[in-house]
Amino acid sequence: MNHPTPEDWMSYLYDEVGAVERAGLTAHLRSCSSCAAQLGHWRDTTRNLDAWPLRARETHPRRLFARPFVQWAAAAMILLGAGFAAGKLVSAAADGRRLRAEIEPVIRQQLRQEFEAKRIEDNRAIYAALEKLDAQRIAGYVSLKKELDTVAVLTDAGLRNTEQRLAQLVDYTQSTTFPSSPQK
Repeated sequence: MNHPTPEDWMSYLYDEVGAVERAGLTAHLRSCSSCAAQLGHWRDTTRNLDAWPLRARETHPRRLFARPFVQWAAAAMILLGAGFAAGKLVSAAADGRRLRAEIEPVIRQQLRQEFEAKRIEDNRAIYAALEKLDAQRIAGYVSLKKELDTVAVLTDAGLRNTEQRLAQLVDYTQSTTFPSSPQK
């Protein structure tokens, strides 16, 4: 047999179920003595709780005196906490300025050293590039001189060859001309 859950019985007990569910739970109560006994126990407990008288809250004279004292103490603690926090903030700002004054010269010195090292490194790179360019320029001059020397040598050889041919031509033309004799 399937018994309803305790939650179902609490809904039944406090009239929080629909008519169809109520009819089903009532039918189950008629056929199940253990569920009927449990529901009866819960009804008795509910009646006992409803019958329990509540006492009015008693006020003690000591509490009347203690309550304002606690309120003033709490207000004083809040003010002390706020003062402490404000002091910490002002102190932190002063500490920040002092810390900045202490580390600023150190950082400036480090930056100067780094800039100087970078400048030296850049100068070395520039000088190396200039030396490379100068070496290329000299190599270009040497190559140009060799080419000009070659042109000069070839031109000289060509001029000598031309001179020899001209000399041969002159010799040839002189030997083929007949001297003219004057006839009288």
